Amino acid sequence: MLKRINALLLILISIFLVSCVDPTQDTSKDAKTLIIRKITCSVGERVQIRVLNLEEGETVSFSYDSDAIYIEDGFVEGMLAGQTVQVSATSSKGGRGSFTVEVEEDNYSPTFDQSSWFNEINIDKVQNLRQDFPLGIDISTLYEVLDKGGKFYNHEGLRQNVYQILKNNGVNYVRLRLWNDPYKTVTQNGQEVKIPYGGGICDLPRILEIARSAKKAGLKVLLDFHYSDFWADPSKQVIPKAWLNYTTSDQIAQAIYDFTYQTIETLDKAGAKPDMVQIGNEITPGMIIHAPGANEYIVENSQPALSSAIRGSYSGASVNLKKYIKAGNDAVKDYDSDILTVIHLAKGMSGTDFIKEFFHTFDSIDYDVIGLSYYPYWHGTVSQLGNTVRALAQEFPTKLISIVEISYGFTYASHPNANNIFSPSGNAKPVSGYSVNPQGQADLLVDVISTLSAVSQGYGIFYWEGCWIPVSGVGWAEAGTKNSWANQALFSYDGKALPSLRVFKDIK
Repeated sequence: MLKRINALLLILISIFLVSCVDPTQDTSKDAKTLIIRKITCSVGERVQIRVLNLEEGETVSFSYDSDAIYIEDGFVEGMLAGQTVQVSATSSKGGRGSFTVEVEEDNYSPTFDQSSWFNEINIDKVQNLRQDFPLGIDISTLYEVLDKGGKFYNHEGLRQNVYQILKNNGVNYVRLRLWNDPYKTVTQNGQEVKIPYGGGICDLPRILEIARSAKKAGLKVLLDFHYSDFWADPSKQVIPKAWLNYTTSDQIAQAIYDFTYQTIETLDKAGAKPDMVQIGNEITPGMIIHAPGANEYIVENSQPALSSAIRGSYSGASVNLKKYIKAGNDAVKDYDSDILTVIHLAKGMSGTDFIKEFFHTFDSIDYDVIGLSYYPYWHGTVSQLGNTVRALAQEFPTKLISIVEISYGFTYASHPNANNIFSPSGNAKPVSGYSVNPQGQADLLVDVISTLSAVSQGYGIFYWEGCWIPVSGVGWAEAGTKNSWANQALFSYDGKALPSLRVFKDIK
């Protein structure tokens, strides 16, 4: 009898103990511990995470609480120097583990920079700034700058992922130019070799990588179609090589549509769909106007005119030009009607009547944004800009108005890898009221942003090539050319953020 009572007590105790176990916990003595070694990397370096005891088909997810690293597709990338991050790992079969990632120290150590560039500056607040106001920077050359060894440092002098630096300073947009095929094909030793024209080599693979990185940092993207294999601007609008055999404007229009649509689709599939798209770049004289010259696209201003049958000049009825702009605009809207479209003009602000007439050319096209270049040393005073912006707001009440290119110099100092056009004697000279230092850059930006925000349709600025620091091999064209914009960047020659970069955050 006593034996039966004892057995019954043992059963009851066992039931009680089982009921006290947390069912969410893995009580198995055989639960696997994932074996992952410590990882050391530098900022910008991607290192594969190797789990040493994974079974076939077993996958691993990672969690961490830091912006000093970024993990994607089994690779870890350093984002902020001098940091150590603890990472937890969980496998699809219940395994757990942890490891550390150490991002190597990399502190700012100047070689060419001047200490006065980093003096504190005053930045005025801007009133009536709309919540969705784009505060952007064109970073089209960034892929090549990083690839050739360029580094970027935050205001504290720590090396950091450049997209994070931009985001932390209030930048919310990047602008990226796209060239169709920026390469010259030559024969060397019986083999065809593609030689890049230079200037950042802004082909689709590079632009896609920049756009993906920008999106990962939470930045929006303005994609600038040049519809050319190299620079397109008021002096030249050269047809891409792939379209040279076309003889009708309908063929060109279809090519523009297809290239635009397919490019956006490719970016979207890679997680980098643009939020805004420019249909051409500084199309003051039109678009698809010139044929390649003797040196293809490398030598400026040497291209002959195309046949009038396909030339998209801005003059008279501008039939071909309107057809080409419509084709690009339709491609964007057919893919995603929420993507904003921009028509971009470069013209002095004293020519308000010309500017109004130009944009009236496209009244039948459902685009969204009037885009202007505004360089004060070429396009007039801020007061003249204000007159033009107010006139356009009144003339085109349904259109937004953006300054899609602007810049100014912070120094006259030379650099071995730069041939700066901004200088007292160059074709880009300092203007009255804006000193040549980071304070002058900030003052200009504040004044222009204030000018835009004074009208309800004012919609953003994009600082041109703010990250184009002077790195060897990253010139405006082929090998041997130099950086022409280094002293108008928002980073010092050695890549440290200038005080003027804070404008995008501090104006708020």
